[in-house]
Amino acid sequence: MDTPLVDREGFPRSDIDVASVRTARVQIIRLRNDLKDVLVEMEGLVHRGLPSGEEGANGAGREDERMKDEEEEGDGVKPFAKVDAVAPGSPADAAGLKRNDLLLALESVVASNHDNLRAVATLVGRWEGVALSVTVRRGGEMMRLSLTPRGGWGGRGLLGCHIVPYTA
Repeated sequence: MDTPLVDREGFPRSDIDVASVRTARVQIIRLRNDLKDVLVEMEGLVHRGLPSGEEGANGAGREDERMKDEEEEGDGVKPFAKVDAVAPGSPADAAGLKRNDLLLALESVVASNHDNLRAVATLVGRWEGVALSVTVRRGGEMMRLSLTPRGGWGGRGLLGCHIVPYTA
């Protein structure tokens, strides 16, 4: 991007197609600007979507809003996965996930679009280091937790839990 398109004497370089390079540079600059705009918009949406009391993207907060089942009945929320195991000291453990929790939602991933848990893997991989909202059912109680996928926690995977498909 910073390489001159002219030689020392000010003439266009003969070893490159100057017009094509200029066109490509303009396109790169436009795409960078578009990316900046999208990132600013996403940041605003994330801040607007975070519930009060949550400690941000570091995931240190255990925001476990308990919601009454009566409030959620009739909205079609159904579990699509079950937490089979949680490793001690893992991001899942820090978020408050427990064995046998039923996953109702992980951000926008729900029963109708999880694609045999592929969408969960994709989402977690793309958002490493970012707090994700997880809605689970534990017993008869619904809870919303904040889970931050991260590597280097001392175990396997980014979450530190084993999730299996759930069918009622």
